[in-house]
Amino acid sequence: NRTLQETASKIENTQREFNKRAQALWQRKKLNQVQSLPNILFTPEMIQEEMEQLQYEMQTKMQGVFNSYDYLGTANPNARPN
Repeated sequence: NRTLQETASKIENTQREFNKRAQALWQRKKLNQVQSLPNILFTPEMIQEEMEQLQYEMQTKMQGVFNSYDYLGTANPNARPN
């Protein structure tokens, strides 16, 4: 089923993007811990805020993928993650 393959591909791409961005945030967090400079580029609050934004984007994207799949009438609503 082509639609199913496209959906799976979109999910993989979204997860890959999420992992890449989460990794960058993690690196930034580690960098902050070793910096003793008064002018830290990213405060822990900023990193936390960005991580929350990233999670929100991820959920929204995934929901969009599932909604478009449902819209085509080919998805089994019972098989859909909560």
